[in-house]
Amino acid sequence: DPTGQFVYVSILGTSANSISTYAVLDGTFQAPPLEAAAPGGPGRVRFAPDGARAYVPLESSRLLVPYLIDSQTGGLSVLAEGAEGTLSSPAAVALHPGGGLAFAALPGEPQEAGQIGRFAVDTASGALSYLGEKVEGLAPAALAVGPSGRFLYVANGGGDDVSVFAIDEQEGELTLVGYAAAGLSPSDLVVTAKVE
Repeated sequence: DPTGQFVYVSILGTSANSISTYAVLDGTFQAPPLEAAAPGGPGRVRFAPDGARAYVPLESSRLLVPYLIDSQTGGLSVLAEGAEGTLSSPAAVALHPGGGLAFAALPGEPQEAGQIGRFAVDTASGALSYLGEKVEGLAPAALAVGPSGRFLYVANGGGDDVSVFAIDEQEGELTLVGYAAAGLSPSDLVVTAKVE
């Protein structure tokens, strides 16, 4: 998480799906993990810029769910009233560094164009509100917003490329800037800030 105090692990099980929270100090686990229910196949955990909330795509439930993070224990409690449905199973979620927007990769059906879901984030409560979607390449699998907040990068697992969108920070609208080849079936990506 952004504070460096906790490690979160999405657990996919046949009988229970959950997110485990581990407290860490100097790289050492401090206690047994805390468990939070995540029914519906939790994906990658992503964090609000201030570290107060985590956002998780639940694939089979077709939901994006915000969780409140206990600042002392790292434990998660679901903000059910803040969850938002998606048009298809979400593969990943990305938060804008400004805190007011979120984007979801929605792969859709095989060999069909996927979509990028756009959501407003209430910065006080963490609740999500659906803004719309944009058709995007084959099977978008992962996405990340650049540190400046100006661009969204999307790995298209079925299109073997990465697309770049300019972000309208007021409305969350996306404008395609371009594509780059990315080898076979890219499944994840990370965007970092330049350190000088």
